[in-house]
Amino acid sequence: MTEIRVYDRVRVVNLKIAGRPYFGTAGFMRPPRIGDIGTVVAGYKPEDLTAPLIVENRDEKGATLWLADFARDELEVVYRGRPIEYSAEFIAQQYIERLRKDGGPFAGCSPLEELDPQVLQPYAISEPDEDIRAYLVEVIYEHRRPDSAPFLARMLNDPSKEVWKAALNGLVLLGLPVVRGGLGIDAALVALKAARTGASAEQLECIDEAIDLIEHPEA
Repeated sequence: MTEIRVYDRVRVVNLKIAGRPYFGTAGFMRPPRIGDIGTVVAGYKPEDLTAPLIVENRDEKGATLWLADFARDELEVVYRGRPIEYSAEFIAQQYIERLRKDGGPFAGCSPLEELDPQVLQPYAISEPDEDIRAYLVEVIYEHRRPDSAPFLARMLNDPSKEVWKAALNGLVLLGLPVVRGGLGIDAALVALKAARTGASAEQLECIDEAIDLIEHPEA
């Protein structure tokens, strides 16, 4: 069997499951058909070359016609792909379905933004795509919870500028006096000051600006 990787363009050559679940853009979505071509956007177990894959099919205007799981022998590679940009709608759909499959107390998942941010943190840390990692960091920090500070501090060490800047924005937001009555100020400052060690020159400048903004919000 030909190896199929994330971002590959694939053709549907078999449909083993009748009435398979799928997602898509309202008003545009339809079931997958043999001959459709889509992009592999994720695998549930990247290390397992036999695990199912998540494939998305879009029309020429970017609407998602379907987003569904496929067994690898239902697909054939059309050409090897490169990373693509994802909409917030797609990322939310992907992770809601992923969390459902993982089971646990959130098996019946509500909208991504309504989940306990603690649930999403390990996914954000392990997610290989930097755009999706950055989006998950934003979803988590929008909860404005002081107990997210250690996670945001960890993400300041992410190699992607997009991700560590999202984490920095989250700590600044957490450290503003108007957020939760200032309960996150100490946690944000501790995280930011600790992050100065080992930071690059660019990161150090941004971190110092963030610290100054929190310590002198009205300056």
